[in-house]
Amino acid sequence: MQRQPSSGSSDYDEMGATPPPFEYAPSDDGGLYGAMPLVAAESELVLEGLMGLSPPGSPIWRVVGNFTNTIVGAGIVGLPYALHRAGFWCALGQMCGAALMTYYSLKLMVRAGLQLQVSTYEHMCQRSLGRPGFYLATSSLCLFDLGASVSFLIIYADAATRTAVHVLPVLGDEHGAARELVLCASAVPLLALVMHRDLSALESWSSLSVCLVLVLTAFVVAQLFAMGGAAAGADAGAPLRAFGGEALATFGTISFAFVNNDTAFLLYNTIAEPSPRRWSTLSSIGLALALFTCGVFASCGYLTFRGNISDNILNDYADDTPGILPIRAAYALAMLLTFPCAFFVVRHVANELLFRSAPNYTSVQHNSAAKHATLTSVLFFAILAIALSRVKLAFVMSFTGGFAAVMLAFVLPPAAYIASNKRGFSPLLWRNKGRLLRSARDIGPAMLMLAFGLFAAVASPLQAVLCELHPDEWKALC
Repeated sequence: MQRQPSSGSSDYDEMGATPPPFEYAPSDDGGLYGAMPLVAAESELVLEGLMGLSPPGSPIWRVVGNFTNTIVGAGIVGLPYALHRAGFWCALGQMCGAALMTYYSLKLMVRAGLQLQVSTYEHMCQRSLGRPGFYLATSSLCLFDLGASVSFLIIYADAATRTAVHVLPVLGDEHGAARELVLCASAVPLLALVMHRDLSALESWSSLSVCLVLVLTAFVVAQLFAMGGAAAGADAGAPLRAFGGEALATFGTISFAFVNNDTAFLLYNTIAEPSPRRWSTLSSIGLALALFTCGVFASCGYLTFRGNISDNILNDYADDTPGILPIRAAYALAMLLTFPCAFFVVRHVANELLFRSAPNYTSVQHNSAAKHATLTSVLFFAILAIALSRVKLAFVMSFTGGFAAVMLAFVLPPAAYIASNKRGFSPLLWRNKGRLLRSARDIGPAMLMLAFGLFAAVASPLQAVLCELHPDEWKALC
């Protein structure tokens, strides 16, 4: 269902008026956030807890912290490897490009949300793009958080196993069965955590991941100077590659780390006197801080190891590196405690996709005990099985980020904005007689982003799959 343009609605951006915050009214169409504590799919953080630190009407400087938290998370440990795959300068350029496009995409989402008077991501897609938009949004959210859940377990298993093997050598080598033992031993407490219907018990841990990222970034910078690039071996003095063959797949990893569009509406509504102009200020500051942190972390991590770097930089430091064991242990705990955040989104969206059309539909918080336990157990053990299969962290981030994150940030927001633009401009610009230049200025950039997003949503995961399954046959791409 597409809402028709309203000639009487004011243009908040041009007139400078302050629009009202989004109204959160109960909905009957199974909205993603209507039946559960709000969760930051991309950031892997509990937004309900984060927003408890920043109540409605907060000044921008307070909301900036929450905004940055939704970007800087577990995905940062894979960014140094992205510089190796795509080329140092190419990957840094992709990070800057992803930050700029995310900034523009977030502006489009708020404009479309104000025009359609919706307060959730999937409502925006449903009202502007119809049922296909709803299912694309929920499917992308499900895949993105499925990738986040698997990534949490992979990072946890790597960090916890190397720490456990160092403390208890009897467990054997970290590349052997010890990894499976650690994951299986953790399955019981993890399953107990995700059996909860809400995340209130974990709210106090909502900012732990970001605090650890800052500590880890300081550690990586310090080790670059302490090791002097010695760990890189023969290529320590080699010139930095400008471009690598896996640039498309790497863009998926970078998107995985930077995209936070699913939290846009909630963050917008926490600003004092919310308006598109204040939202623009907030998102530009938050993205600049996240870009700086990720750029420093990725650059210093890559320059330390160069060609010897792996898809999880925590695995590259020797066990006798000062401070690495407590950092691994703390990061493993953070991944264990933030896993439910992403898992709850997967469970909620799975419930929506599987049962939304059923006559006896209920939200995840109101499912019967048997249905709740069954859905939770099936999803949990499926995710655990993927992690136990030793799938590579780089592949999970590249594939899920290349499709789901790109869809969430660079395809659906511009498509929703184009479909719901208040002036009724046609995407076939030549049909806007007498308004060609104005329509090109209004929806032209969104159309370019949509075209890029559609290309990236196909090319990035495709390259990730080809390089994972048939690297020898596609050497030119891998």
